[in-house]
Amino acid sequence: MIEFNSSEGRWKLASIVATVVMIGCVAFDRLVPVQSPAQVAEKRRAEVARLRLDSKNARDKISESRTIVEDLLWLAETDEIVAQAMAVIDGLATKNQVKVQAFRPQRTLTDAEIDRLPFSVVVRGPFPRVLNLVRSLQAPGTMLALTSVFLTAADGETDTVTTTIGVTGFAKSSTEQLNGK
Repeated sequence: MIEFNSSEGRWKLASIVATVVMIGCVAFDRLVPVQSPAQVAEKRRAEVARLRLDSKNARDKISESRTIVEDLLWLAETDEIVAQAMAVIDGLATKNQVKVQAFRPQRTLTDAEIDRLPFSVVVRGPFPRVLNLVRSLQAPGTMLALTSVFLTAADGETDTVTTTIGVTGFAKSSTEQLNGK
């Protein structure tokens, strides 16, 4: 029996623990299979191939997205875009039988390659028709993005509402157009 109270007993216990740990390490080293360098290299090649494929797929998606975005950009000068956007709004308002009270271009915001042309439109009409106008603005063919809708009742007697609608058109940046990109 080992006495743990003495210094000699503690040293014996420490040496037993160290011996068990060393036997465990040797057993682990001998029993656990080591991967061959060929297996490691093959795993690495497979990982590199997978990463290259993922990278190619990501580049293809970016290219497709750029094509989609470019199809949704106005290809005209800012003044022409304002006139075309106003014509779109006016046509949709006439179709939905609501009255455009105001069409206000806002300050153009320029990002890296795209100009954002926000507009504020005030329309007045019966609520169902104004709602149809808003739905029409959300349709893909308008080339305008709906950014906000603010409704106020004109009076408590009828369903007439005055609505401020925020829409934005997107165009290639003026500098991009000048460079011919």
